[in-house]
Amino acid sequence: DPPPPRGPPPSRRRARMGQQPSQPSDADSGRLLPAHVLDKLATSHVVLVAVKYGRRLPEADLLGKSDPFVVLTLRPDAAGGAELLGRPQEARTTTKPNTLEPEWTNELFHFVVTTPLESTRVVLNCRDRDLIGSDDLGHAQLRLEQLQPNAQMEHMELPLSDATGRLNGGILGIDARVLTWDEALTSEAQTVVEYQRWEPVRGWGSTFPGHLLPTDPGRLFYVNTGEWASSFEDIFGPPSLQGPFMLMVNSHDSDGWQYGLDFTSETWSSSATRSGMVRRRTWARGAPLGQGVLNVSPPKGKGGEACGARQRR
Repeated sequence: DPPPPRGPPPSRRRARMGQQPSQPSDADSGRLLPAHVLDKLATSHVVLVAVKYGRRLPEADLLGKSDPFVVLTLRPDAAGGAELLGRPQEARTTTKPNTLEPEWTNELFHFVVTTPLESTRVVLNCRDRDLIGSDDLGHAQLRLEQLQPNAQMEHMELPLSDATGRLNGGILGIDARVLTWDEALTSEAQTVVEYQRWEPVRGWGSTFPGHLLPTDPGRLFYVNTGEWASSFEDIFGPPSLQGPFMLMVNSHDSDGWQYGLDFTSETWSSSATRSGMVRRRTWARGAPLGQGVLNVSPPKGKGGEACGARQRR
């Protein structure tokens, strides 16, 4: 294993003066809401949607395969009510290459519903990723009136339709749940921001030495306590005691990353830029997501992985 970042024991390294990282903005994360918004949401609901799999998807590529991803959009029947913090509520899964039977194992999204459940739906557009643009593989919709508030996650298979409304034979498998706002806030939120730095030879990673600079505060920032750590185990103990975490992927790239100039950047982009030498992504459990809604393990190990490798298991 690569050596951990230098300094005091990682689970007790607090952010040094001037090294406090900028946190994901309310609009960027789509999940951490300011008090003046919370005051208006007492009668709202939170819908959780986990995209699990696709079956019998249409062939969109020349070799008889597709590169599917799913875009989820909250759509009330009446005008208004879909936006939060001035932005439409939309999310996107990762892309699964060369398959008509994709599996998504840790892709959970949530939407804040301020309109009546019986007149609100989540539209799921399945698309094929191309070098330029994307092709339509069909769309499905989840009507929220199908879900009982405060019940457990419910599994369902949604049929896909083409642009004319005709069923195309494909399906999307999802888990879904609706929470009242009070229930969504019953458990303490825990948020960890994961950081990596670009190194020209090694690519992306968070080893020290290797990727992180001596002036960098660390790999993981635990928002609740202001502490830095080199692994989730340093913060929460063995994986068996950690419980489920959700990777926030709203307004990020397909792997959940945002890109900035440094740890303290005020501006973060959802795509890599020439000046973006640091990237971050956010893991969370608890409010407003609820406990135990999706069993997702955070990345393991102390050093991170190089070359942009995904770190979800």
